[in-house]
This record gives sequence, structure tokens and C-alpha cells, in this order.
Amino acid sequence: MSSSSSNPSIAMKGKESSSVVTNMLCLPDDVLLNCLARVSRLYYPTLSLVSKRFRSLLAGKELYETRTLLGLIESCLYVSLVFPRSSKSRWFTLCGRPTRFPNPSSRWFTLCFSPCILTNRTKKSSGNVLVSVPAHNFFSPRHCITATIGSNVYIMSGGLRNNGMPSSKVFVMDCRSHTWHEAPSLRVARKYPLVSVLDWKLYVVEGIKYYDFSTSIEFFDPETRRREHVPSPGAEIRGTYIRKSVAFDGNLYLYGDKTVVYKPKENKWEALGDSMPLAEKVWKALKGLEEWCKLPKGCARMVNYGGNIVVLWEDFVSSIGSIKTKIWCAEIALERLNGQGIYGKVNWCYVVLTVPKSCSIEDVLVTTF
Repeated sequence: MSSSSSNPSIAMKGKESSSVVTNMLCLPDDVLLNCLARVSRLYYPTLSLVSKRFRSLLAGKELYETRTLLGLIESCLYVSLVFPRSSKSRWFTLCGRPTRFPNPSSRWFTLCFSPCILTNRTKKSSGNVLVSVPAHNFFSPRHCITATIGSNVYIMSGGLRNNGMPSSKVFVMDCRSHTWHEAPSLRVARKYPLVSVLDWKLYVVEGIKYYDFSTSIEFFDPETRRREHVPSPGAEIRGTYIRKSVAFDGNLYLYGDKTVVYKPKENKWEALGDSMPLAEKVWKALKGLEEWCKLPKGCARMVNYGGNIVVLWEDFVSSIGSIKTKIWCAEIALERLNGQGIYGKVNWCYVVLTVPKSCSIEDVLVTTF
């Protein structure tokens, strides 16, 4: 006799669970979407196994439109890795997927996340696994220029990554469905593009040198699919080259031999000299992490992850007959205490991937949807 048949309480719980699932399946699509939208994406892989109808609803854009209307937005981490003997980058993302074993032929992967707490760095195993997501048919050169707006990852290539030829091509991945398509091309082919996101628009700047001041800067609005040139800074304040562009506090900052700022609301440029767009130009220690770990110099990446900080770094370890690279990932929550500075608390810290030694982190991005 089975244990369930000999235990009435277990049998009753099984019937109740089956009844709940049956009742859920009887709900209209709009009601079911409203219910699913209120559940964290971390549980979507499990829910997709319930039925074909659930899988279809979870894969549709209507679900994420409902989540947006309800204000239920979550962050999703994407990591680009350079693999040896490959002309393309591979990507990983911190989100839920039902498949535990990746497709080895795929060039795009997603990282399943099982939330838990870790107080030190010694624990190496976790519920995090890598599974594949669809690869794209467009180019994906190493060292490509990337940016994110909402649920989309934008990828473009310049001359240094395109055999020295300027390029106007832009490709985008919709992270809700992991599908790829070609976005509207840049108005001007770029050799050294720099990209910043400001007010949900992509601002693209020709870096290194200004070849044509009248066309050196443009923006793209994904919502309206409108592209326009931005007026160039005047000759009296602009420099001869740009090495970095930064979007901060509603303005676009360009750094080179001179520093200038573009204020979109006023549609004007100003010279900054040595000024920085920060309230305080002082680095301060993050308290509460003194006994945690010292990260290797030069290989740690850090991004804003829903108000917390996610840090990724590489650690080389000896394996059987070879040396492997372990990719560590940690999420740190921040708290500002009155008059006592900013404190950090490690929510979790895991080895999320082991790769050959020659692999390295290329880029880290965060999407929201």
C-alpha cells in the first residue's frame, strides 16, 4: 500500500492542489494574465511546465505589458563573455528558465536564479544554473558597443570592430522573448561610437575625433523610432576628441581634451572644464564589508541592480590537467545610516559559471521589465 493511500491528509492535500490547478486553467486569459503578472519572473520556468496555455501566456508580450501597467518591474542581469577560438561573444542573464541543461551549440545563455542568503564567500554551490536561449543570425563581433533601454539590449559595431570600416548597423534583442531583430540604422556610419542612454533615448557620439561636427552626435527614440542629430557644441567650447560619454541627472557629459555637457531640456551646451557631475568628488569606503573578500584588481565589474549593487569577478583555479576560470557573482544591498555613512550587506555570493582560463568578462548590463 502506498504512503499516500495510507495517509488521508496527504491524499486530501493532493486533491486540493489538483483542484487549484484545474480552477486556474478555467480562468479567462485576461484574468490569468493578471494573476501571472503578480508573480515574480523567478517562478515562470516552473509555471511554464503546467500546460501549453501557460507556456504561451508566459512567452507573450501581453504579460509584460500587464506587469508594466501594474508597476511590477524587475531587473535582469546580462553578462557578456569572450570565449577562446570564437569570433563572437556569449551572453548570460540572471533570470529563470525551466531547462537545466544548456544547448552546447547556442551562443546565448541565461542564468537561472534561486534566491538565498550567503554570509561568506566560502560556499560555492548554489541553485544557479546555465541554460541556453536562442542565438541570433546577425553579426556579434567581440568588443561591440552595447546599451539597454527597458527590456531591450542594443548592439552596434564601429570601425575598430568592423575591419576598420565605419558602420551604421544596430541590432536589438528583446529580453522578454530573447528574440533578435535589426533596429533602424544610424543616420551616420560610426567608426568610434560611444553610446549613452538618457530619458529612454540612445545618444550616439562619434568618439576619438570629430570628423564632422554637424553630424557627430545623434539620438534614437525607440518609442517613436525617431532619429535626429543633436546640435554640436560651439567651436569656442568643444575639444578635438571625445573618449567617454556619460548620461547623468538628465544631462549628457562628454569627456576628452575638454569636458562639455549637453542639456536636452534647454537644447544647449556648456563648458565644464575639470568639473564632474557629482555632488561630492570623494570616494568613500562602503562599510560593513571589511571582513568579506578582496576582489582581484582590474577584473571586477559592478552595476546597479534594482537599487542594489551586483559585482562580478574572475577567479583562476586548478582543475584536472588544466586551469579554469570561476565567475563569481554577488548582490550587495545598500543602506544609508544617519551620520554613519553607507553600509553594505551581501545578499548572496556564488560561483555562477566555470569556464576555460582564457575566457573573460567583456560586458555587464541590466535590463528592466
